[in-house]
Order: sequence, then structure tokens, then C-alpha cells
Amino acid sequence: MKMLTMGALLLMVGAWCSSDAFALCGGGGRSGGGRVGVRSGGQPAGKRGSVVTGGLGARGTGGGGHSTSDQTAQKFPLPAAVEIASLDTRKFDAVASDLNLSAEQVERIDALKRTIRAEAEKLAKEQSSARSSYERTACPVACQTIARDVVEAAGACRSFDPNQKFVAGLKNILDATQFGAFRELASRV
Repeated sequence: MKMLTMGALLLMVGAWCSSDAFALCGGGGRSGGGRVGVRSGGQPAGKRGSVVTGGLGARGTGGGGHSTSDQTAQKFPLPAAVEIASLDTRKFDAVASDLNLSAEQVERIDALKRTIRAEAEKLAKEQSSARSSYERTACPVACQTIARDVVEAAGACRSFDPNQKFVAGLKNILDATQFGAFRELASRV
């Protein structure tokens, strides 16, 4: 099976979401008629003489002539999960004793570390949940919605920078002199 890059996945979602319930999923009928040149199950009509389904359903349901058992989603394989960057406080930990931190500052820095790690864990769980929901779904419309969730979760994981958040948090906790000393000492480590 061919794996797609995240960019290709985003392109497909954008292109298909506006026209049909086929974002990362390609199958089943659609209300009000089928697609021209598409066989039952979302497969393209090939050679001459291919049966093209569509129009009003056999039972008058407007479902493109497909029964509900025919409406299984043909999903594209997901790209690999986005690896979330890990919090690296080694440089800070190496110079923390030279910064003359108060007990309150140490407590706030520990809380900052816990908060950032919890946020990373939450993003990882959301991505995992979206991916498993996508794998379990069989409905083309639900597949489209869940595919968007997968793309959004991957984007959130990709843009999450725990080390940048940590430094920004330190800037709010340390005074200007301490922060300047941290920058200078950390650059030497």
C-alpha cells in the first residue's frame, strides 16, 4: 500500500472535502445520485461497457442505487504519526544552581515542567485517538470528519515546541538578571 505524506493528505482533504464525503475515503454512494463514470463502491469506470451506477436509488432512497451494505469507505493509508518533541531541560538543570532561585521560583519551574509534559501527553493521546477512530470507521461521511481530526491532531503535534514553551515560561518566572545569566550560562553548556 502506498503511504501518503502529510502534505499530500492535506491536499486531498482540501480538494475532496468541498465536493464529496471522500476526504481520505472513497466509497459508497451519495445522496441525490452517484458520480458519473464511477462504478458501485467508488471505483472508476474503466473500459467501455462498465456499469455506471447513480441517479435515484433502486428503493427510491436517492442513495445512488447502493444499499447500506455497499457503503463501506475505501480509506487511504495514514502517514506515520507525528512524533512530539520532548522537553529537554538539561541545560537549565545544569545551570539552575548558579541562578540563586527562590523556593517559589523552583516550585513554579517544576509546575511549568509538569504542565508542558501534560500538554505533550494530551496531544499524543488526541492524535492516537483520532488515528484509531479513523481506522475503525466505515462510513464515508464520518471518515471525512475523522480524517480532518487526524490532520488537525498531527498539525498540533508538529507545531508543539515544549522547549520554546519552557524558555518562555522561564522568562516569566525569572527576573531579568537571572534570565540573562541563564542564557549566558546555557550557551556554554
